Amino acid sequence: MVNQKEFLEWFTGAIETEFSSSPGEPLPWAPGHPKQWSSARAAIQLGQETQSTPTLSANEELLGVGVGQDVHVYRVATQERLAVLKGHTDVVEAVHFSNQTTADGARLLVSHSGVILGDASQVVLWKLCSDGVSVVGEQVETFGAQLGLYGSSVFTPDGKLLFISNNASTQFDEEDGISRDAESLPTIHLWDIAGKTTLLQLCGHTDAIQCVTVSSDGSLLASAAWDGTARIWDAVTGACLKVLGQFDGGQLWSVAFSPSGKHVAISQESPWGRVHVCEVNSGRTLSTVKFHIWTRSLTWSPDGSKVACGADPGTVAVWDPLTGEESMRWALKLDDFGMGTMAMPRGLRFLGQDKIIFQLNEGTVYVYDLAGHQKYQFGRGPEDRQSKFPRAEMACSARLVVIPDTDGVLRLFDL
Repeated sequence: MVNQKEFLEWFTGAIETEFSSSPGEPLPWAPGHPKQWSSARAAIQLGQETQSTPTLSANEELLGVGVGQDVHVYRVATQERLAVLKGHTDVVEAVHFSNQTTADGARLLVSHSGVILGDASQVVLWKLCSDGVSVVGEQVETFGAQLGLYGSSVFTPDGKLLFISNNASTQFDEEDGISRDAESLPTIHLWDIAGKTTLLQLCGHTDAIQCVTVSSDGSLLASAAWDGTARIWDAVTGACLKVLGQFDGGQLWSVAFSPSGKHVAISQESPWGRVHVCEVNSGRTLSTVKFHIWTRSLTWSPDGSKVACGADPGTVAVWDPLTGEESMRWALKLDDFGMGTMAMPRGLRFLGQDKIIFQLNEGTVYVYDLAGHQKYQFGRGPEDRQSKFPRAEMACSARLVVIPDTDGVLRLFDL
């Protein structure tokens, strides 16, 4: 089996199949591409590798990132560190800005530390007040819980509710040899930020909840769990409206609403990697697309006409959600299947209707602009060789890509 060090020594970046705006015509490079780390517009020196994907505020003025047990907040334009938020007792694994500001103009940021699915998981909600020069962070609340993974929503679109999960327990208590009661099973909590109280507890899953996501209008939630089911919830009442699955008995890892909220895409692992597209109202499965193993990164195009996912071995596929018919595929040229299983695309998303961005596990970021007829690549140069993969993924907006690496540097590139 190939390990990370061997993969990075052997990886050439050769591509077998590329996205293109016309069949058989590879997109040309955008001016100045492919770019290497030395071409970054700016860099932020963290002093150590971050375990958390950076987060950008909605106006792209602020950047938050976990550094050890702290959360650092930087000004994007100047790379100046504005605040260090202390309160976690373990390494920070995730940070997220809310897209909304509070009534007094403050920004909300939430962070997670501790081992995923462990008893010591900790979520901290912060309120960031700025006078235009400095930022002061106030610790609003601390929870013994965790945030969702694999594209999970963290806040409702209006910024009023926070989603956290209690995942420390599962269906069966091996020590006692009995099933647990409902109160100790994995649960989704909807926390009211202004009222500082839990509004709803969503119970029903019997194994770890991997992903929780909200529809664009905030009326529905969807969750995917290792118990093999996805659930649709009423975000106002907490009622479970539909149970989707089980799909061949495999664990579910991620779920994503279509822009209209009428459909969900659900990723499954074992016995095969698969993505199922289901109708929300009826629960009917409209299409199923099969991959080799892992399929954890899901996204919809803004008009809902396409679903895309990152899968092993080194593949990004785009297809019609209603029919399952594939329209585009990107794939690395890899002679060894073990190399392919180390090259999973992650952080996949559409930037507008015709621009796709994703990152490989080893760190390289690819962008395909099908409308602008050009492609971009951001990756290490020969002098930037590392012996392991970065833990954190890129962060991006329509104009900016922030790429962490194992050397403890965040590199900023313009799109």
